[in-house]
Amino acid sequence: MLYAKEKKVTFYSMTSPRENMYLVTPKIKAGNYTLTLDISDNDGETTLEVFSVNNLADTKSYVSIIKPSKITSDKKNHQYFSEKDANVGLKVMLNRIHQGVYVDNLSLKQKK
Repeated sequence: MLYAKEKKVTFYSMTSPRENMYLVTPKIKAGNYTLTLDISDNDGETTLEVFSVNNLADTKSYVSIIKPSKITSDKKNHQYFSEKDANVGLKVMLNRIHQGVYVDNLSLKQKK
């Protein structure tokens, strides 16, 4: 389950751990970007991976740009370069039932 509440996005496993959950941005123009976000979980082994998304309907077209990393309660700051217009996708992996990951202050800014 993925939902927005109180200006946060929550990824929630309910009773289905190990489901792939994605949040995808609108298409952005090619260029250099800085991706920042505040992310935390409610304890457990959770990971975040960031993709360049070429075809929204085909997850096999998603190209990993930031490899999966363990989610800790901190601010993430990543540099991202896209050679062509594409969407950016966040993939969260939850490994237990009733587990949550919370994303806030998501920002994708083009570098000048």
